[in-house]
Amino acid sequence: MTWTGWRAPAVPACRQLRLPVHGVALDNQGLRPDDLDRVARASGARVLVTTPTLHNPTGACMDDARREAIAGVVKRLGLLVIEDDVYGALSDRPPLYPLLGDQGIYISSLSKTVAAGLRLGWIVASAKLLSQVDPHAQASHWPVSPLGLHVACQWIDDGTAARRLAWQRAEICERWRLARRLLAGGLHNTGQPSPHAWLGTPQGAEAVVKQCREQGVEVVPASVFAIGASEVQAVRISLSAAGSRAELKRGLEVIRQVLSAQ
Repeated sequence: MTWTGWRAPAVPACRQLRLPVHGVALDNQGLRPDDLDRVARASGARVLVTTPTLHNPTGACMDDARREAIAGVVKRLGLLVIEDDVYGALSDRPPLYPLLGDQGIYISSLSKTVAAGLRLGWIVASAKLLSQVDPHAQASHWPVSPLGLHVACQWIDDGTAARRLAWQRAEICERWRLARRLLAGGLHNTGQPSPHAWLGTPQGAEAVVKQCREQGVEVVPASVFAIGASEVQAVRISLSAAGSRAELKRGLEVIRQVLSAQ
């Protein structure tokens, strides 16, 4: 099965700047190299925004061969890649960035892996690219919170960040296993524990969203993530939003009941 054109956080910014956005087909490992090649050639697009590890919303994760294939297309066509790796530390997969030479910009953060309140991120790229990222940053950005920066640095130095990351990974793994047990047949199988689950809804995503909401459970339809029209019937389930595994279990059971009643 393939999915086409899922939104990245950059999409609203592109539309605000009136930059065209084009979707690329996905499979269970993320971007398809053949379709990336086709779309880039047909559209003339020069920038690729991608999440190779724990793609949101599908949870897809590229293996080594897929990363090599994507890097090959990027180098052949001279594309610039913006890699969103905010979930990367939750897996053992390396970034795509080292395969891209001077054609990559790597972005990550502590907020998805260590603590949601640490709104601290970073950009890695060549000096030439970094100089072009935002030459007017001082005029357009607020500075990083000194308190948040201090806490982040202290946690990294004293090992707290590593311990919290280990806890997050273990907790997400347990929640992912719980989801697989309760919603086995309908979940997209990536083989990689993810903070979100992608669930097929053969009878229509919008109806599932409505019925779940009526019972106090929020899921997000595929249409929210699609670039342009999409016929994919699926919803994304956040496995990390619930305050406890017991609360998550109750929510997943509601979703299962809604699906079984269709």
